[in-house]
Amino acid sequence: TLQARREDITMDETWRIEHLINERRDTLKADNIAAIEAEHRVYAVATVFADLVGECEKVGDYVVNVVQTRC
Repeated sequence: TLQARREDITMDETWRIEHLINERRDTLKADNIAAIEAEHRVYAVATVFADLVGECEKVGDYVVNVVQTRC
């Protein structure tokens, strides 16, 4: 938390969550490609979906940067 002392904060939980986010991103991207190949999703929709997934992953990266600054 922001009220915690700097020396009491570690990056462990942040890295764990970042790892989970990256795993989810990879799964969603693979599923998106599979949906295009199986013609279950049109390319235009798949492109927007991929962009949204990428933007969400960027938010996770930003949070990591904030926590690193706090540590």
